[in-house]
Amino acid sequence: MKNNIKEMSRKIISARKKGARKTNNIVNLLKGHEFIVQSGEATVATIYPVVESATLELAKHFLRDYTPLVCLVIHGHATYAMEKNQALEVGRYFLSAAEKGRALIIHNTWKNYFASFNRLCISLLNTKLPKLTNHQLTGLYAEFYRTYVKEYSLALITDGFGFLMDEYFPDIISKKIKNDKLVPQIVSELTNPAEKSFLEKEKEFLAFLAKKHKLHARKRNFAKAYDEYFQNYYWIKSSYARNRNLDLAYFKKELHKISLNASLKKNAKDKKIKDKIIGKYKLGKEIKTLVKLVEMTTLWQDLRKMANMKANYWLHILNGQIAKRLKLKLSDLEFLTPHEITSIFEDTKPLKSLPERKQKFGFIGTRTRVETIPRQKLYEVKSIITEPADLTQNVIRGNIASKGYARGIVKIIQSSSEISKITKGEIIVCSMTRPELMPAVKKAKAIITDEGGITCHAAIVSRELHIPCIIGTKIATKVLKDGDLVEFGLEDRIIKIIRK
Repeated sequence: MKNNIKEMSRKIISARKKGARKTNNIVNLLKGHEFIVQSGEATVATIYPVVESATLELAKHFLRDYTPLVCLVIHGHATYAMEKNQALEVGRYFLSAAEKGRALIIHNTWKNYFASFNRLCISLLNTKLPKLTNHQLTGLYAEFYRTYVKEYSLALITDGFGFLMDEYFPDIISKKIKNDKLVPQIVSELTNPAEKSFLEKEKEFLAFLAKKHKLHARKRNFAKAYDEYFQNYYWIKSSYARNRNLDLAYFKKELHKISLNASLKKNAKDKKIKDKIIGKYKLGKEIKTLVKLVEMTTLWQDLRKMANMKANYWLHILNGQIAKRLKLKLSDLEFLTPHEITSIFEDTKPLKSLPERKQKFGFIGTRTRVETIPRQKLYEVKSIITEPADLTQNVIRGNIASKGYARGIVKIIQSSSEISKITKGEIIVCSMTRPELMPAVKKAKAIITDEGGITCHAAIVSRELHIPCIIGTKIATKVLKDGDLVEFGLEDRIIKIIRK
């Protein structure tokens, strides 16, 4: 495996040294490799920073990255693919760094970047963007973009580590307890998040505001409470595709949900359960240290997602300001990359490409640059990165993120526009869960995803909601269709298709 990675890197570097840096050559290098694929609604302007962060920016701060990383945006739908061996190599390198005592150094470096990013977000809240000159606006945009990709790059280490732990953690547990049937339950218990996610904290903050401002009393001041809520959670409904307006009506609606939802009062995760398991099965110091590392990276990934949502909010806002000055629709401008947008007042040539980009656009990130994929190669690239599935099979395998039994009708939900399809008690199936899909997740009795590691969003929220979850199936969204009846939880990692 390591030799394959070295060989792929050698070929990429060799091609560049010979001056053969055409994308066609790099596209050929994609053949024969397995990819971890995610998909969903996105704009070029919001997904491009992720590709740059995961490749050339991460390479500046870490000795591993996700080269080559492919992103295709076709009719507003993004397909994002990282080479699996490279992702696992990022995870192995971080694990090695942890064993040498360097994980905290890396994490603390990221925390400094994270703090700088949050300070800039607060500054933007107090900035009157319409009063800035074009030069000031694009300069602020460039500063924000640099700060964001710097923060996001190191935080993306958690993806590789999570994918690695899917294989490594169950394997090391099974070697110690010699009972394969107990492994999934033990892994699930030991990888439970140590802290509540930002989504749960947002609900707790709503409950706090309701009590603080006496919002259930006859005389109440919603406006003051709403202002406080907006200052802290203006970004909570932002996504790669769009911002949602959090007005006073939305605030009141969310408050009403809190008053009816007693499950928010559930206890925090109990550290004693993990200690008891480690002691009972004599798992030792090695496992205890690994559990701490998983806890740290789970929280890290959650905070990364929060930063990502803040970044998407401000990218949409800044893009909106620029689009207004250019007399363009925001949706049109966001088919440009951030680098093109920051220089758009001096160079309007990229605007000529908008008609073509609205149909399809793609780019590949490497450790030295992000380059555009020729239009005629886009569907070839898509066929390479999206592995065909056997649609006739009646069993799907994945990894347990949250233990439990589930039997029910599935609904495939890949974007926020499809949320209305699911009804309470059905099973949500998606490539990966994202915060904008939470209204659907909260209705579901269980979650099934194509991708994701034990520290992913689906793993975190399923444990908080106490519903079963199978991640990393690779093919669930391809094999399953709306209305299929499935069952899982009786056998480890297996989803049985009862009826199609």
